[in-house]
Amino acid sequence: MIDEVIAGRRRGVPTLRTAANGRTFATFRISAADHPGAYVLVSCVAFSASAIESMQRLEEGDSFLATGETALSTWNGSNGTICYGLSVTVHRVMSVYHAVRKQQNHDECGDGDKGK
Repeated sequence: MIDEVIAGRRRGVPTLRTAANGRTFATFRISAADHPGAYVLVSCVAFSASAIESMQRLEEGDSFLATGETALSTWNGSNGTICYGLSVTVHRVMSVYHAVRKQQNHDECGDGDKGK
């Protein structure tokens, strides 16, 4: 697995499920820019209650960051070509709002790099 931070937009509604052990998890998708004009649809699963709650608060198309373990996936497309994608086990979700608020709190505590 590869530890990764992915910036993207929420696509679709997260689906809540229950595992055999009774724990709740969510599956969802992220649309992440690959290069100008191209996007990768990233398949995600989250087991963390905080990550699930954060995803549920976001709306379709909202930008956010997701951190977690990433694996490459491949499949055969309908025209016979090999397609590539990413599968991520998400540990944390941070919206743009949360990132800005965290930076402001960091700066207010005097821990920022002001004047450097």
